[in-house]
Amino acid sequence: MVLSKSLWALALSCLIGSTNCLTIPNIPTTNELTRRTNDDACGQNEPGNRECWYDNYDIDSNYEEETPEGELKEFTLHIQQGKWAGDGYPIDAMLINGQYPGPPIIANWGDTIKVTVVNDLQNENGTSIHWHGIRQLGSFDQDGVPGVTQCPIPPGASMTYVFKATQYGTSWYHRYDNPLSADF
Repeated sequence: MVLSKSLWALALSCLIGSTNCLTIPNIPTTNELTRRTNDDACGQNEPGNRECWYDNYDIDSNYEEETPEGELKEFTLHIQQGKWAGDGYPIDAMLINGQYPGPPIIANWGDTIKVTVVNDLQNENGTSIHWHGIRQLGSFDQDGVPGVTQCPIPPGASMTYVFKATQYGTSWYHRYDNPLSADF
């Protein structure tokens, strides 16, 4: 129960923030949680106790040298035009899955993240998703910067990004189309 409350709080903090969140906590899988909950010596994974990470990893683990094997986490993001009323006055906006900020992407350290981005924009140039703060070790072409690491995704098309969560922590993502564009 503690895990679901903390994930809910994390997702809620991403939704009420001003950016889209991509969060890679070091939370045990369901099987790990069940096993470790029954182990009284472990306690809970919290700021004062890092003993509950899975396998033999803890806060001092060097993510540059090794990353645990995780699961495949799949997500779909639709980039679309719509209305957004952040201050109560609706304006035209670019939305992700009909909302702004877009939905949080939550995965564990070591998971492979697979995100299919669908460009549902009408009469627009191509777009992409850029992953801020995600270490693209061995996957630099998945960074999402049009004209640098990829061509833009044309209207009506899609692209699937695949990368491994080699670091833990919270980052953010945003859509990219034109660097001179002032909207979101």
